[in-house]
Amino acid sequence: MRITTFHVSSAVIALLAAACGEPQLAAELNEQLARDRLNAGEPPATSEQPTPGQPSELGEQAGAGEPTAPGEQPAGAENPVNPEAQPSAVFVPTTPNPGESGDPSAPADDEGTAPDVTPEVVPADPFAPRSGPFRVLVYSRTTGFRHDSIPQGKVMLQEIASEQGFEVTETEVNDLITPEGLAPFELVFFMNSTGDIFNQAEEAAFQEWMETKNGAYAGVHSATDTEQGWAFYKEMTGQYYDGHVNANTPGAIQFEASVLQFPAVVGLPNPWQRNEEWYRFNSFQEWSSKPGFVVLGRKQADNQPIAWVREFGNWRAFYSGIGHDSAAFSDPAVKQHVTGGIMWAVRREQQLR
Repeated sequence: MRITTFHVSSAVIALLAAACGEPQLAAELNEQLARDRLNAGEPPATSEQPTPGQPSELGEQAGAGEPTAPGEQPAGAENPVNPEAQPSAVFVPTTPNPGESGDPSAPADDEGTAPDVTPEVVPADPFAPRSGPFRVLVYSRTTGFRHDSIPQGKVMLQEIASEQGFEVTETEVNDLITPEGLAPFELVFFMNSTGDIFNQAEEAAFQEWMETKNGAYAGVHSATDTEQGWAFYKEMTGQYYDGHVNANTPGAIQFEASVLQFPAVVGLPNPWQRNEEWYRFNSFQEWSSKPGFVVLGRKQADNQPIAWVREFGNWRAFYSGIGHDSAAFSDPAVKQHVTGGIMWAVRREQQLR
């Protein structure tokens, strides 16, 4: 009641001041009246609204507190794992203090200023360690060459799931490549997929899942013989492969000295002697220098990458060129290699068993 009486008195005095030739006093009283109404949680006395982006009568910008534009990062959001990775910002509404809620019953703050309801911008660390069980979608659709090693690869992934405490769902159809279908999963594993496997809507759903749900990608061997024309897929895998040598060709992987403690590398022989259908990646110098890419191992024969990861935006990706023959997925060393890649991609490398 006191506030209402003050409003009426202020309005009357403002009118008298204007009538008596005191426009400055009238303006000051009207401004004070507007502030008192706002602090009391009452609607403004006028129905006019400031144009977005223009100053309001209190000198504030209309629309302040809108989300950061795509690509902009809050100060201090540098990722400690990979300084080049740019974590997105999430907006967490602040808990209003007394007098800031807009509730007429809440006491006004001491200075009588307008309530600050601008959401707080906080850096989201999408690479922070996670814990607990999770789900992996193993996707093995092929529209090109189909590898006989796919069944054994699935067996290996089921063994890894049992040992590391996660759940695997296998599919060769696209029913789950939707926003709702992908939502329960933290990682999609492309088990020797080939060809053009997603339509445009599915590509959009997968990219949205990766970028907005802090998703994770993993793929082996012919996962780089997949989706040649999809730009975002190449952001995860680097490039579409450039052919290969004959199957079961002897060779060796030399791991980079800087990654010997990486989860997908630690404990493996270096160099790692293997027989494989070695893929060629002739454009590696173009993509491996992009922010977030880290080459894990190279073929000794030509120094081209054969295993790598990328941490970028708010997602992680792991790829290994191993896996043409079924024997590869029966090899404990390959299992160890893939396990480390999966657990790193889902931010649980500290939980490796």
